Amino acid sequence: MQALAKEEGVVSFLTPIGACYYAISKELSVGHYQELVDRGWRRSGTVLYKPDVRRHCCPHYTIRLPAADFKPARDQRQALNRWNTFVLGDDYTKEAARLHPKSKEEKARQRSSFDLLTAIHKSEYTYLKMPPDPAHRFEVTLEPDTFSEEKYALYAEYQRTVHHEMPSHITPRGFQRFLCDSPLERTSRRHSASTSPQLLGSYHQTYRLNGVLIALSVLDLLPHGVSGVYFIYSPKYAQYCPGKLSALREAALALEGGYQFYYMGYYIHSCVKMRYKGEYRPQWVLDPESLGWVELDGAMGRMET
Repeated sequence: MQALAKEEGVVSFLTPIGACYYAISKELSVGHYQELVDRGWRRSGTVLYKPDVRRHCCPHYTIRLPAADFKPARDQRQALNRWNTFVLGDDYTKEAARLHPKSKEEKARQRSSFDLLTAIHKSEYTYLKMPPDPAHRFEVTLEPDTFSEEKYALYAEYQRTVHHEMPSHITPRGFQRFLCDSPLERTSRRHSASTSPQLLGSYHQTYRLNGVLIALSVLDLLPHGVSGVYFIYSPKYAQYCPGKLSALREAALALEGGYQFYYMGYYIHSCVKMRYKGEYRPQWVLDPESLGWVELDGAMGRMET
């Protein structure tokens, strides 16, 4: 398949595997994949796919969230605050307030506004002021999308418990193909909006509590945004709304890393379980015919008529 755009010294290879809406790739530059995403394509492992919006019973629409404009809703803020409270514990909160008092200006600012980055990092171990020690040690790390037994065990538990998949259908090779194999090369570039090199390619964002892996996001870091591929978590922490926590953290990663957008995958307006993505605002939806972006609120009725 011909390259979508010229990138000096970079070649991408796509191999059609049947219908015009599917292809496989073992080598794909992040720039070329960015163009595919902005034309309605997504990937699953090394398979690239684009649903037929007109003929599909549940049309899939690409959406993206401008990171700098994101305003978390009340329930999203509450989920993050509840998690932070659990991780830190009452004893830490009281003692830290005594040992590390905030200024009147800082207290007033926190009461009048919500800062996503401050709230995201509030309970992360590397950001804490100590002493005292928190109730739990919570660490989030961005690492290569490689296979490990620890990751596979979490995946197997998630698929069995949350998606009720038969144990015989869950295999290490299936996990490898689905969430570790990627045609995107990991690289980096300098970006004016970030003080450190901006990472590009496929990564795993791991969540560890007291040294134990409890959640994992599969992410594609692209020239224009952070693209969420899949998210798994330990059902033990379902009460803390891990899906909301991961979405907030991925939006924060885009904002903090100098990526313009956060891509949450496909929005399916006709599916109640998939409409939650529209609750992260402002979302913009890709018009599959013009390839222009339209604000999600009020757009779906016009596009589906």
